[in-house]
Amino acid sequence: MEMPGHKDMMVPFLTYLSDGKARRVRDVKSAIASIMALDAELLSSRMKDGRNWFANRVEYANARMKIAGLVQSEAYGYVKITPFGLQELNNEPDKIPRLTEKKYYRFRT
Repeated sequence: MEMPGHKDMMVPFLTYLSDGKARRVRDVKSAIASIMALDAELLSSRMKDGRNWFANRVEYANARMKIAGLVQSEAYGYVKITPFGLQELNNEPDKIPRLTEKKYYRFRT
């Protein structure tokens, strides 16, 4: 099995957060691994610099979704779905990866 890309992890990420509760990012990583049925070998694979591939992809997906306004940080290490993220998850989940492209960013003032 090949490591899924960060965009492949966005819908499972938001699905896990869809109850509206703030969750620890490490718990989100475990949930995504379960939802996507990733094996232990894949989860333990490392990048050339020693970082974990899976953790890197989940953290990148989290960062992109924060910028797009789909999730927000509640406290250090905690993330929560936004009303906009919940709306997009319920209406058009296939559109979510596109919302993280720069032209769709929802900048807040």
